[in-house]
Amino acid sequence: MKELLSQKEIMRELTATEMSGKIPEFKNKIIEELNLSGMEIKVPLSFEGSKFLGPVYFNKSVFHSDVNFNFAVFTRVFYLGEARMKGSLNCKGAIIREGANLVGAVIEKDLNFESAKIKGFLGLGEIKVLGNVNLKKILLQDLKDVTGTIRGDIILQRAKVKNIDLEDGILEGSLDLQEITIFGQLNLTNLKISETLFLKKGIIAGKIKIEGLRYKKRVE
Repeated sequence: MKELLSQKEIMRELTATEMSGKIPEFKNKIIEELNLSGMEIKVPLSFEGSKFLGPVYFNKSVFHSDVNFNFAVFTRVFYLGEARMKGSLNCKGAIIREGANLVGAVIEKDLNFESAKIKGFLGLGEIKVLGNVNLKKILLQDLKDVTGTIRGDIILQRAKVKNIDLEDGILEGSLDLQEITIFGQLNLTNLKISETLFLKKGIIAGKIKIEGLRYKKRVE
């Protein structure tokens, strides 16, 4: 059975490991909820395979090393708005049930959501990624509740990135690339978009791969 951790226990472990120079270990844990907003975290973090029972917030946090959420399960919202990351953010195979929002985040290495499954939108508006954005085989589904429907969109408005790979992805909503700046390549091979592909005022310096791309409507 996975170990259950509280916010206080995680904070205590972070403090202890930063003082000792060791690396904290949070893999394969069940975590009640987590709010590390506004913190400066100097050690690598790994929540690989962990399950979050409540919301996860890293609003305006600063990370000095890689952060690993590979194959983690988020039962509520996942928010990293305006976070600053000197390493990579890894969310390969993550399951997110109420959307993920990284609006305004700065990532100095790579962003990886390969094979992630998200209900609701993935907000990457105004992010800056100096490395690669890997969204291969990502699945975005609409989130329906009593208040209405949140479309399964990927929002990259005004983002500045190196390369984006969306090969074999599935979006029940739209892909918004309005005013994006891509300094390298954009790979949309076999991407399926149920709604609209927005490309208005986007700048793409490298090649665009569109073989097998499908969408309902295109706005340029």
